[in-house]
Amino acid sequence: MKKAIAILLTVTALLCSCSGIDHNLAREDNVYDEMVEFINHPDQYVGKTVKLSATHSVVYSFSQNKILRHVLVESSPSGAKRAIYEIRTEDNAYPLIGNKITVTGSFCEGNYILVDSFDVPTFESTVDIDALDLSPGELKELITSFRSEYQNSEYFESFIRIFGHCVVSNGYYYLLGLDETGSMTWDIELYDPDKLIGFGDSQDNSLNPVEVTGTLTIYFEDNLAYACIKVHKIKSVEGSLS
Repeated sequence: MKKAIAILLTVTALLCSCSGIDHNLAREDNVYDEMVEFINHPDQYVGKTVKLSATHSVVYSFSQNKILRHVLVESSPSGAKRAIYEIRTEDNAYPLIGNKITVTGSFCEGNYILVDSFDVPTFESTVDIDALDLSPGELKELITSFRSEYQNSEYFESFIRIFGHCVVSNGYYYLLGLDETGSMTWDIELYDPDKLIGFGDSQDNSLNPVEVTGTLTIYFEDNLAYACIKVHKIKSVEGSLS
C-alpha cells in the first residue's frame, strides 16, 4: 500500500511538472494579491507561465475612439481596490468584454501576459455597425446625423457596438463622446426599458465608461419621438482621454 501511494504521488508530481504552468491561479481565492505582486515585481515573473482567472475588460480612448489595450481586472476582497494587468494575443482576437475568463500565457517584459489560450470563445461581431471601425470624426458625424434625421437615417434600426461615457440626468441616461480635454463631442440618449444600467440620479456614474450594444432607434414619450440607442447589453470598461 505504501509503495502504491508513493507511486501515485510521484506520477502526480510528474503530471504537475509537465503542465508547464509556474503559477496556477485558475481556482485561487487570492487572485487580487497575486496580481498586485505581478504588477509590483515584474522582473521576477518574466518568462514564467501563468494560468489566471479574472474579468476581461479594456482600456478605451475617448479621443481616439479605439481600444488601447485588453486587461484582466480583479477586485480586492473589500471591493475598494482593483488590480489591472494587460493581456495580448498574437492574432488580436479576444473574448467578450465583461466576462470572467481563464487565460494561459507567459509573462513578458513590459508588464503584460502573452496569451496562449482562452477558455471561452473569442469575440465575433454580429453588429451592423462597430463604432471602433470609425474615426472619432466619423463617429461624431454618424451620431449627429442620426439624431437629426432618425427615421429617415440610413442607420435607423441598425444594431451598433459603441463605447462612450454613460451619465444620468433627471432619470434619463446618455452616452457621451469626449475629446482629449474631456469636453463633449457628441451625445445620444440611452433607452433602457429592461433596466440594464445599474445606477441612478442619487449615485455616482460608476458604470462609465462603457461598451454598449444596442439598436439605433426611437422611443415615444408624451407622443414625442426621441432618437436613442435601445440598450441590449452594457459593460463597464476603463477609460482614457488620451
